Amino acid sequence: MKIIAITPNKKQDYLTETIVEGFKKLNTKIFASDTGNGILESYNDEIIIEESKNADYIIAFFGKIRDNKPPKHYLLDKIDRWDRTAFIDGSEWTCSGYPNQNQLYQAQILKDESSRRGEPWLDTRFFNKAAWYFKRECYKEDIDMGVHPLLFGFVDRMRCEELGQKKDIDIFCGFGQDKDGLRKEAKDACFSLQKDFNVVISSKLSYEEYKKTLSRSLMSIDAWGGGDCCARIWEIMGNGVCCFYQKYNISFPDMPEEDKHAVSYRTKEELRDKLNYFLYKKDEALKIGEEGKKFIENFHSSKARVEKMLQTMETK
Repeated sequence: MKIIAITPNKKQDYLTETIVEGFKKLNTKIFASDTGNGILESYNDEIIIEESKNADYIIAFFGKIRDNKPPKHYLLDKIDRWDRTAFIDGSEWTCSGYPNQNQLYQAQILKDESSRRGEPWLDTRFFNKAAWYFKRECYKEDIDMGVHPLLFGFVDRMRCEELGQKKDIDIFCGFGQDKDGLRKEAKDACFSLQKDFNVVISSKLSYEEYKKTLSRSLMSIDAWGGGDCCARIWEIMGNGVCCFYQKYNISFPDMPEEDKHAVSYRTKEELRDKLNYFLYKKDEALKIGEEGKKFIENFHSSKARVEKMLQTMETK
């Protein structure tokens, strides 16, 4: 298979990284516009346009613009193969990736979950022209319009190479910031358990230190980031740790089975009660971590993401 990838210019984008890695695992030849997110070699506009003539698909990625050039989406009109073009929208808050005025206040302070879906929500150019529109933050009304959900997934760099260590940490809460979702509430729940259990709460670890700490943990907590999801659920489950995740409102294809692959919560009180239960049922938590890891490998790896995406595209 051969694809053209219009990628963010050196800007880290986790969904782009997930999809690029998945295509590589399927031995796909990728002609990319810019490096970064797993792309080591890029091609100039002339080569991109020429190679697009017999490419299987054209994949255009969202790119949040911050101190870098925007993705070369202008190439899509020059390629003019919209019937074979898929747009991968990894945005949150709005289709720009940035919140509207008062949106953060409504979502973070007032806890108004509906305010996370800000307008404009879809990039109308790509929604109207591309054959497929995939979106990370996908709600029922989006699916009804023909948008396809495409969550983050587990990528190779998340894997801790020191798995199999003794689980000497009961709970690990490792958020980089605590302004979104129920992150502050999760930290508060963990603080209340620190007196009687080995609970690690940290926001200052390097990524390698974070993974090593995670691999030593029996349980760890995920909560929403800027949108109704973040990478932490995949990091936790993919490394065989019992994951407590804030229940999603966005579409979640192949959702983990409750108390088999992971444990969900909607409030601080529910999280605290469930953590407390499994602190006295550690064998059950260990089993959930093991089953969760298998589940991620089967349904939520980068390869599985792209295979599912291609199934959608090949049916058209």
